[in-house]
Amino acid sequence: MMTNPIKLITTCSVAASVLLSSCSTKFKSKVEAENAKDEFLWNGKEVVVITTPTDREIEDAKKDARIKRARECKRAEEKLNSAINHPYGKGKIANTIAIAYARQEVAEKCSLNPNADEINKETLTRRVTKNTRKCFDEFETRQFVCETSKTNKDEMTWEEWLELKTYYTYFRY
Repeated sequence: MMTNPIKLITTCSVAASVLLSSCSTKFKSKVEAENAKDEFLWNGKEVVVITTPTDREIEDAKKDARIKRARECKRAEEKLNSAINHPYGKGKIANTIAIAYARQEVAEKCSLNPNADEINKETLTRRVTKNTRKCFDEFETRQFVCETSKTNKDEMTWEEWLELKTYYTYFRY
C-alpha cells in the first residue's frame, strides 16, 4: 500500500486556445515524485491501435514477396546444380542425399503462386497496444513530465489515435 505523498504546491491550468490541459504537483523529494508518477501510470489504460494497409501497400507487399520468392528459388537451383556437379561427390551416398535435399528445396522455393493466399488486408493489418499515459524524467527542470491521451475506446484506428487530445501532468521534485 502506498502512502499519500506530501503535496507542497498544486497548480492546474487550461490553455483553451490549443485545448491542452496541465497539472503540476511539487514534492519534497524525487522518490516521492517518482512514486506519484508510478501511481499515475498505473491508473492509465491500454488501447489497441489498428493500422489497416491501403490497396497500394497490399500490392507492394505481394510484389516484394514475389521478388523474394524468385531470389530464394534461384539460390535453391544454384545449390542443386552445385550438388549435382560437385567433382568429388559423384556417386557417393552423401552427395546423393545432398541432391535429394536440394531437389526438395527447389520444389518448395520454386512452387507456383508464391504467397498469394498469405498476403491480404487481414494479414497486413497491424494491431499495436498503446498506453494512454507515458512519462519521462526531465532532469534539467527537476520534474517528471507525463502525457495522457484520453479516450473511452478500447480499439481505434491510427488516425483516431493521432487526433486524441493530450493532457500534461508534472510531478516536480
